[in-house]
Amino acid sequence: MPLVDPEKFMQWFCASVSKSLGVRVKTEEYWDDIFGANNNSTNYFEKYFVEGNEQPLAIAIDNFDRVFNYPEIETDFCGLLRGWYERSRSHPLWGKLRLIIVHSQEPYAQRDINQSPFNVGFPVELHEFTTEQVKELFRAC
Repeated sequence: MPLVDPEKFMQWFCASVSKSLGVRVKTEEYWDDIFGANNNSTNYFEKYFVEGNEQPLAIAIDNFDRVFNYPEIETDFCGLLRGWYERSRSHPLWGKLRLIIVHSQEPYAQRDINQSPFNVGFPVELHEFTTEQVKELFRAC
């Protein structure tokens, strides 16, 4: 995962979602160097995934904690996701996009509360497994 350069990271993210959905990666068609990475990512998602789709699209991002180790990525990426959430409140087209962000630690590194995707939406806190639940999981394997 190219986590050093925000531009490359956003291209990787868009390409990874494309691949996960089983569609052709088209970042080269939608990417324009004159615009920033967040603008290009938003355009890619809007034109390629959201526009023309009748069904809602759920994107689950697991291990989001890994982003916290890269402040040069974290600020832009968190701002992007927060922007998509805000956009969904006023643009019906974006209302079809559902973001599921999975993390196991508190997002302490997120400094700007207005850019954070963690203080909007519906948080679901999962509790630790009980000993009995762990035993049941082992029996099921």
